[in-house]
Amino acid sequence: MDDLIELIDARKTSLSERVPDVTRRIQEDFAPREAALVARLDRVLADNASRRNKIVKIQALVSEVREAAAAHAACRQGCSACCHQRVMMSQTEADAIGHRIGRTAVQLRSDYVPPALHDFGPATPCPFLVQDACSIYEHRPFVCRNYLSLDTDALLCGFENLALAKAGDPRHTPVPHLDPGPLLAAYRQVSGKDRTGDIRAFFPPAAPA
Repeated sequence: MDDLIELIDARKTSLSERVPDVTRRIQEDFAPREAALVARLDRVLADNASRRNKIVKIQALVSEVREAAAAHAACRQGCSACCHQRVMMSQTEADAIGHRIGRTAVQLRSDYVPPALHDFGPATPCPFLVQDACSIYEHRPFVCRNYLSLDTDALLCGFENLALAKAGDPRHTPVPHLDPGPLLAAYRQVSGKDRTGDIRAFFPPAAPA
């Protein structure tokens, strides 16, 4: 365990060199598509469609943007540590996901209080995580689509690094990722004054038989 923590702490040095270079390359790869995507995003916001339908279109745009970063990301099929963390979404997005998967999302009460980041860990899998894979991948939330680790492997995504964060240990090393920029602003605009909550509140895990 001590050796692993030393690796986590040492990763700060390599990230200080890697992340600026990777970010630059991603921006260069995406540059030819940027203007067209921004125009499409503007059309989504101006469209006379339901908020639920707009959220679905914004989700699709997030996936397109992140395709430009996929080759530089550590995320691979079978990585699921992030699926045990808090997954926040708006009521509108939960309703959109529920509509697409055939399951009605819970309507959050006015006294609902979102759980803290540190309330999550190995014992809090997403209700849609099945055998280390997302069972609603095509309909997954905005935050899941946007979250890509720009590291070289899954070291920083592990529960050991999360435990360091919970303990306030300075050896904790944040996972490097991209700024969602105008996509997040559009998501918030469409969501309006929605209540927001963790995915487990909208779609509670099924009770054991």
